[in-house]
Parts: sequence; C-alpha cells; structure tokens
Amino acid sequence: VSILFKDNMDVSVSDHHDYGEGRVLLLNTEIRGKGITLVNIYALNVEQTRSNFFKNIQEWILQKAKYSKNIMIAGDSNCCLRDSDRNTKTHIGDKSRIMMKNMLSALNVHDCWESNDAKVPHFTWSDNTVKSRLDYICINKNTNVSIKILETRIVISDSIGARMTD
Repeated sequence: VSILFKDNMDVSVSDHHDYGEGRVLLLNTEIRGKGITLVNIYALNVEQTRSNFFKNIQEWILQKAKYSKNIMIAGDSNCCLRDSDRNTKTHIGDKSRIMMKNMLSALNVHDCWESNDAKVPHFTWSDNTVKSRLDYICINKNTNVSIKILETRIVISDSIGARMTD
C-alpha cells in the first residue's frame, strides 16, 4: 500500500508505521498546518483472517496514531460494509464486515459516502457480473477535514477507482 501527495501540497510527515507485511501504512502528518493520521489498508481475501486483521489493526492504529481525533482510513477492505454495497446477496454472511464496523466505530470514523450520496450505489469492483463496493474512505465524525468531491469511475476492466479531492 502507499499514500501519495501532490507535488505542491503543504504536507509534512512526522513518522510512519507499517503493519502486516505491507498491508497497512500509517502516516502521522500535518497537512496545511492541521494534524491528521492517514491510514491506508489492503485487507486479506479470506474471511476469517480478514476478521482477525480488522480486530488487530484497530488496536495498532490506536497505539500509533498521533492524531487520534483526526484519522482518515482509506483502502481496499475486501468486504462490503452494507447490504447495498453489492448487487448480489452472497456477502451477507461475511462476519468480517462486522469486525470492520466494530473497528470503524472504535476509531470514531465513518464512511464518507454516507454523508454524500449513500442512496446511489457506487461500486468500486466488478467482474462484469458481480459489482461490489470494497474500497472506502473513512474520516472522524467530528473532524476538521472535509471532502468536497467523491466520485467513482472505471479505471481498468475489473476494477473501479475512487477519487477524492478537497
């Protein structure tokens, strides 16, 4: 995983941490003078290991986050948070999504899409039959960071990219 910044962006990284053989990257940063902890995740594909993954990184993030009241978590969760995040119902029994919800709740972050356009499905993965939203951008509920534009679009044939601007 990685976290990219525009060349001319006013950002300084005070420290960085990685977890799980490169599956999680945490940066404690100041962006435009505001402290924010950025976390990028790439969750495992197997449900049971993914459940443990979300449980373990919750504590790890709390230990490493310098700005625990201003956290942004983004990345590929490999599971759907809500029933509406998939066009089929095959994911409903996936218990790892409960662990992911618990992690987000414990970190006091929420899915940005909920406050934007949650009623309209925006899938981030497709194999031309099944469509799912597996990628999320989550921020603290009381953050001083705002997201003005959040959109999805097809990037390559079996994946749909998410783009965020401020």
